[in-house]
Amino acid sequence: MRQTAQQPGKKPASQPWCVLSRTLAGGVGGYALAQVLPVALVAPWGLPRADAVLAAMLLGILVYAIAFMAAFAAVSARRAWLNLALWMLVSGGAVWWLL
Repeated sequence: MRQTAQQPGKKPASQPWCVLSRTLAGGVGGYALAQVLPVALVAPWGLPRADAVLAAMLLGILVYAIAFMAAFAAVSARRAWLNLALWMLVSGGAVWWLL
């Protein structure tokens, strides 16, 4: 097996704490984002309440899956958390402005 050179001061992404942090970012942060972002996306459509709830639920499943995968695709665990925080601020601001 080929060993790759590691930069000094950098921890490999497979460290247990990095994996745990990314899992929490994808799980907890993705869940929070999946609750807020679909509301911001569905609110301007002007759908009846029942249709808006169903559309937001379906979008929430998609957002959760994408957020979980993005947490592991990020360069570092810190970047994963920062990306989720940025999207939460943007979508929360959009919900506040729309509603």
